[in-house]
Amino acid sequence: MVTGRDYMNTAPQMVLALLHQLVDELGVVPSDISVGDPLCLFPNEYYDPCFAEFPDVHYLDYFGGNAEHPRTGVPLSDVPVYWSCHPVDVAQDYVPTCFTEATYLINFANFKSHSNAGVTLSAKNHYGSLVRIPLDDSYYNLHLCLANVAPDYGSYRALVDLQGHAHLGGKTLLYLIDGLYSGVHPDDLEPHRWDFSPFDGDWTSSLFASQDPIALDSVCFDFMQEEGDPRLYPQQPGADDYLHEGVLANDPLSETFYDPDHEGDVQRLQSLGVHEHWNNPVDMQYSRNLGTGEGIELIRIDSPSAVEGLAPSEVRGLRGYPNPSHHQTTFQFDLARAQHVKVAVYATDGRLVTGLVDGILGAGDHRVIWNGTDDRGRTVPTATYFIRVETAGDVLNERTILVR
Repeated sequence: MVTGRDYMNTAPQMVLALLHQLVDELGVVPSDISVGDPLCLFPNEYYDPCFAEFPDVHYLDYFGGNAEHPRTGVPLSDVPVYWSCHPVDVAQDYVPTCFTEATYLINFANFKSHSNAGVTLSAKNHYGSLVRIPLDDSYYNLHLCLANVAPDYGSYRALVDLQGHAHLGGKTLLYLIDGLYSGVHPDDLEPHRWDFSPFDGDWTSSLFASQDPIALDSVCFDFMQEEGDPRLYPQQPGADDYLHEGVLANDPLSETFYDPDHEGDVQRLQSLGVHEHWNNPVDMQYSRNLGTGEGIELIRIDSPSAVEGLAPSEVRGLRGYPNPSHHQTTFQFDLARAQHVKVAVYATDGRLVTGLVDGILGAGDHRVIWNGTDDRGRTVPTATYFIRVETAGDVLNERTILVR
């Protein structure tokens, strides 16, 4: 007997669409792609449509499948995850090899509220990045730092360790949240419709995307808190505390020394992104929309025709390589026409690290090299950074990871 067929998870159609983008549009070799949740099975309703079109992709599965249903197993690496609350008498957690061997990750979460956490978005999606149940005996119980157990603001949040670990959040270049349908974990197996505008009694029918994990979860949290669910899980105290801790990871209210990559307090995490709430649930605007700050900008695209109607980009194809890099990163981009261009590197908290270009560049392909130093020539530490290419009519940002 099969149960939970309508349980809310990222839809197989969305997974397949992402594979098409990676392979057909970006030219990624299918055998270089792994997709799945190390904690879970890779069921036939996902496997069959994906394998039919992309048989060389590795489909990750907790048990590795069987002879009738072959899947790719998920062994552990020797790279540890250290919980910054320093639990004692617990088994050591290790990162699965699918992450340590990856060049970059795409975090594709689901749009759900949650009885213990309030919400389960891109950060809590990392609970599936460990090959064990979050409350398994002998291991640190990850549920202890969720809102229903620790409702006080300024509490240790393991989600910050997961988002900040060098091989997990540290390698993630893109964050997506499948909001086609919204559900409630663990009470409702079926998705439910939303009442407030613009949904007006219909399905949420949305896809959220960002390169900033804190900003993405902040926006989705605002939606969740406004709509709520029959049990008001998103409104419970402490539900957004992991966002506060993450944006201030270098100096959090909890006074936790967040350092998931080292045993003991060795190297603090830096800010993991930008957090703020919208001005109101009607306009849904943030500081960049309002022109009042350098925080979040929520851009709403209502239909495919709206995408087709967008003005041609002034800057195209921005990418950095190698990524992650150890010393030097080359940024490549293409200009539609000759124009004044600014190219600069920023920290995740919006602080300018160094400027690289500020002048006229001709049309066509360009490459700019960053040697991993700030504007004073000092070597910058291991962290995630953003390269920004700005013209009079366009701004592109690309996430890059520097590992010393």
